[in-house]
Amino acid sequence: MSQSPGAPRHEACNSGPPHPTRKTECERLCEIKGVPFLSSMCEIFDKVEKFQAKADDVLIATYPKAGTTWMIEIVDSIRQGGITKEIKTIPSHERAPYLEMNSQDMIPSGLDLLEAMPSPRLVKTHLPFQLVPQSFWDKGCKVIYVARNAKDVLVSYYFFQKTFIGLPNTGTWDDFFESFLSGNVECGSWFDHVTGWWDVREKHQILYVFYEDILQDPTREVERVACFLGHTLDKGTIQEIVKHTSFNMMKDNPMTNASTMSTSVLDLSISPFMRKGQVGDWKNHFTVAQNERFEEEYRRRMAKTSLRFRTELCTMSQSLGAPRHEACNSGPPHPTRKTECETLCEIKGVPFLSSTCEIFDKVEKFQAKADDVLIATYPKAGTTWMIEIVDSIRQGGITKEIKTMPSHERAPYLEMNSQDMIPSGLDLLEAMPSPRLVKTHLPFQLVPQSFWDKGCKVIYVARNAKDVLVSFYFFQKTFTGLPNTGAWDDFFESYLSGNVACGSWFDHVTGWWDVREKHQILYVFYEDILQDPTREVERLVHFLGHTLDKGTIQEIVKHTSFDMMKDNPMTNASTVPTSVLDLSISPFMRKGQVGDWKNHFTVAQNERFKEEYRRRMAKTSLRFRTEL
Repeated sequence: MSQSPGAPRHEACNSGPPHPTRKTECERLCEIKGVPFLSSMCEIFDKVEKFQAKADDVLIATYPKAGTTWMIEIVDSIRQGGITKEIKTIPSHERAPYLEMNSQDMIPSGLDLLEAMPSPRLVKTHLPFQLVPQSFWDKGCKVIYVARNAKDVLVSYYFFQKTFIGLPNTGTWDDFFESFLSGNVECGSWFDHVTGWWDVREKHQILYVFYEDILQDPTREVERVACFLGHTLDKGTIQEIVKHTSFNMMKDNPMTNASTMSTSVLDLSISPFMRKGQVGDWKNHFTVAQNERFEEEYRRRMAKTSLRFRTELCTMSQSLGAPRHEACNSGPPHPTRKTECETLCEIKGVPFLSSTCEIFDKVEKFQAKADDVLIATYPKAGTTWMIEIVDSIRQGGITKEIKTMPSHERAPYLEMNSQDMIPSGLDLLEAMPSPRLVKTHLPFQLVPQSFWDKGCKVIYVARNAKDVLVSFYFFQKTFTGLPNTGAWDDFFESYLSGNVACGSWFDHVTGWWDVREKHQILYVFYEDILQDPTREVERLVHFLGHTLDKGTIQEIVKHTSFDMMKDNPMTNASTVPTSVLDLSISPFMRKGQVGDWKNHFTVAQNERFKEEYRRRMAKTSLRFRTEL
């Protein structure tokens, strides 16, 4: 059989538990008139096509994971006049056989079940309109089509397919996302499926129902379905059906939750058959970049249809704050390792590593010199980048010292305590001749007073909060002595609440912004350096009181480009002991981009972040760019 273009077809099986009578084998996707289906369905499709419907059959058609079982239970309850013994004791897949399903491990085929079933029959299908047996139209059968928004379908389908043992392997979330968009999944393109049924809804006895409408107003939709089917039910029975078919009831009901299915077919230990039943859960899985990609494809594919979907019904607030992480990040065994797991403590209300707290009284008394230059940043905002630029300017170009001495030795980290063979920042600075370059992540209010008394020049580099969050997350995973980052979701909440080393990004960047004109402070944006490095290097040259020719400036721009620094042992942290930084987890210089946050923030997280951002940044004139 021919295969359609798009994402590669998955042929490896999903795994499942051993089963003594297991017959399920890994299936490949084949095509039926251009639409991908499991090979077992292709084998029997000639029989499916010849299926003889009866005039009183009711067909429930859906794209997978669009509310099929929900509608089966609603329709069967309506047709039986309420919640009968049959509904309470026979699984839904036996009361509404799956027309095109071949036999599987002790489960007869849909055709066999329908053949043995007395009228009136309830029939389930995932076939697109053009593949439905002609007899349904010849007999004038009533059809209920349930459509659900594509984003929630994608998420639900991904988790379902992982549980279905014989299905082709889903691959990663990113893989399945692309397969779904290209229609390279069982039942083919969601776009073609929902629009195909929409376009013929008025040519046959088809009731087109939206999943989101049932969830929002189940009483109204049950009444619509009852009216369509020609049944009259009293309000009490309607409410009984609404209650019986609620998500929580069905999730706990063995007749609807698929728990009666053989474990060789469905492995519900991976994910429940009825997982969430929500509108908008996609926001917890789509990254912002994926959402943009999806929206672009959606606009293209749905441009010529009047069909409209809702992807959310309401927004849910999330709690602020997150517990402090105290477990250590793991690291490789090291014979001289001194780094121990650190907890966060507070210095005047700002969280720092306990090792920093231990020496802060000495940091506070640090004696700056008039020709010191302080480079201040929130973590992962371009600190090393600025150190390399400033040192190159001060030395008049790329000298031997710059080429042979690691940046953390040329610009000691003021508040860092000693770590495994690395002296403290204070010790390094004490031994360093003038003029000194000093690095700090301290917020303005904690910087030693001597810097202001001596009139030192300070360069503050600020980077947008979203990219900082992502970079900080990966960096903290590599720093073996730091408190454990936890999962991405955990770190996201810790960062938003300021419960990370160096505290709140919001307080840090605005604190320095508010005092920039009271001292010799040059406030520089990471995004500006990336967009126009020559201009920003020239600004720094001017601020530092140096004069450099264009050739030297271009030499510095080239030397401090991301690609050069990533491969440079003097800047990429490869000289730091592995007992301190485990760069096998993530490189110190990872991407150096603006907008990479879109590949990590889910849509829900982005909404949550924007809400907090607006609240925290409402009273400042400081503005950031999150993409170029």
